[in-house]
Amino acid sequence: EIVLIIKGPSNKLNSNPNSTDFYYFPIPISIWNSNHHNALPDIPNYNNSEGDLKLGNKFKETSKTRNLLPTEGDVIIEGRFGNSIRFSSTSENTPWSNGKNGDNPITIIRNKQTSNIPNNPWIPIYEDINEDGSSIYLISNQEIPLELSCKNLLSFDITLSDSFNSSLQILDINSF
Repeated sequence: EIVLIIKGPSNKLNSNPNSTDFYYFPIPISIWNSNHHNALPDIPNYNNSEGDLKLGNKFKETSKTRNLLPTEGDVIIEGRFGNSIRFSSTSENTPWSNGKNGDNPITIIRNKQTSNIPNNPWIPIYEDINEDGSSIYLISNQEIPLELSCKNLLSFDITLSDSFNSSLQILDINSF
């Protein structure tokens, strides 16, 4: 992988004011614009091999891991296995906007993205609370469409009517 290295002051500044050292950023440069892998093969060795690029002992490349689709002002941290953290806000045309726009913050932590995605591996996606492996949504005045996985609530002495909409909204507690 390719990482960014910068020259900066050393921890030996007290003994030598001109002391410098090299530092690297912990996040690799995304040369393929992919959160999944950023390997740059050694072309002569790659051409002489069986055609398989070795990315590690356990890591397997897949076109199923997608980048997240950013919105204006987002800060997104993405892992290589469909895990991510998004710091965002309410903006139009997002799954959490409900057609609204505003400056309401939202933080989404996701572990394992859905496998129900379009075939084109270059199309980024949004998180999907109903299809992703697990997620935590920290919301502020957003409405998140959460589908009930089970409508049998008899053990809670609750009966859902036949006209119940299968889409349940999670609301911000501050709105009550």
